[in-house]
Amino acid sequence: MLGDENEDVVSFELDGIRFVSSFIDQAAPDRFTLMKPAAHVAAYGRVLDEFVRPRMIELGLAYGGSLAWFALRARPARLVGIEYNPDRIAHLDEFVRARDLGAVVRPYFGVDQADGDRLREIVAAEFGDEPIDLVVDDASHLYGPTLASFETLFPLVRPGGLYLIEDWAGLHLIAARLGRMLAEAPAQEAERLAARLAERIVSGEGAKTPLSRLVIEFTLAQVSATQLIDDLSVNRHWIAVRRGPVPLPETGFRLADHYDDVFDMVRPLRPEDLAPTSVAPR
Repeated sequence: MLGDENEDVVSFELDGIRFVSSFIDQAAPDRFTLMKPAAHVAAYGRVLDEFVRPRMIELGLAYGGSLAWFALRARPARLVGIEYNPDRIAHLDEFVRARDLGAVVRPYFGVDQADGDRLREIVAAEFGDEPIDLVVDDASHLYGPTLASFETLFPLVRPGGLYLIEDWAGLHLIAARLGRMLAEAPAQEAERLAARLAERIVSGEGAKTPLSRLVIEFTLAQVSATQLIDDLSVNRHWIAVRRGPVPLPETGFRLADHYDDVFDMVRPLRPEDLAPTSVAPR
């Protein structure tokens, strides 16, 4: 049974498989690590209840737990997983074999989420002309690769389908935590923490564009006249983008073409913001 939604962790059983919330791999033949707290799992349950045998894509497999859970919980017609790490996940392969899910659960490894050509090849091979119902992006959590895969896959989602981008607030949470540590630290340690904050988040080679920029871009696109986005919701778990009725080209789609930034809410991009490389696997 799933615990109270306010709990930080979750452990539950589904079809003989135990799923344990953890950021350390605890996989066993009958157990998967699910890198999501209880409230996140409950929120996914409500999303998955919307779909009947959906055609799904998950970007970012980590330990394989969520792909296995989606396979059991959503009963998809086809579930494609995309992982940057080239190494296969042995217990996931065994799960697919044991459950005879080879025709349904289709993980791909060594694929960068920003590689649009490769993503389109995989979608064509796995779905043919059938549109996608649900995409879950739990991959790099970097602006450039996340935008790249959105611009590749969103045109392939059916009108009314859903595109979820997880952990959009990660950099904000890191900055807030470092800020609290900075306020409480002795002077010498505070200087070190301030330097780390500046290097990793604010400026320099470690600077990153937060995914909250996408929240602004999606908001601007939703209020545009193009009908690109039918509904947009943002919570602590994800950005949820429901596709509108406007026809989209399968190649060459750009989010920026679907909004006007009349109040200069979105700063100009730097080349590194759109770098087509992902981070190393989590």
